[in-house]
Amino acid sequence: SIPQVVTVTGVDDPTVDGDATTPITLSILEAAPDPTGASIPDEVVLISTLDDEVAGFTVKESKGKTEVNVGDVDGFTVVLDAQPLSDVVIAISSSRPDIVGVAPTTLTFTPENWSRRRTVFVTGLGSAEWDELGEVVVTISVDNPFSDDGFDDVPDHSISVRLR
Repeated sequence: SIPQVVTVTGVDDPTVDGDATTPITLSILEAAPDPTGASIPDEVVLISTLDDEVAGFTVKESKGKTEVNVGDVDGFTVVLDAQPLSDVVIAISSSRPDIVGVAPTTLTFTPENWSRRRTVFVTGLGSAEWDELGEVVVTISVDNPFSDDGFDDVPDHSISVRLR
């Protein structure tokens, strides 16, 4: 007849696995059978846990900026902010691939290597329009059809490549 406290503690993990509802079953275990033959049914309590990991990625430019001249190479790194449940493919594209090239054009992060920074190289290519442009935009985005669904809503990131 004395109420008892049951403590349920969630376990934090680094994975973007979404919020969850977990059923907890409470049962009375009797040392001896009830002489009246009455039984008390199990009680199921639903416990909600909130996922505190946020899907995203971080881009870090070398020296805080990306600048190239014809024939120059600069770079930036990309890393996921949380562990995915499955692969995440990041697509990298130049708004003017005839003037500024990027390599590689995709990065695949797995649940095993998600926290390892990957380098993208930016190369200045020759073009008659070089002097007319001040910068070219490089877009870094999650390639949704090929990526963990938890990362589908991650916004694109753009960097401006200054032409020297």
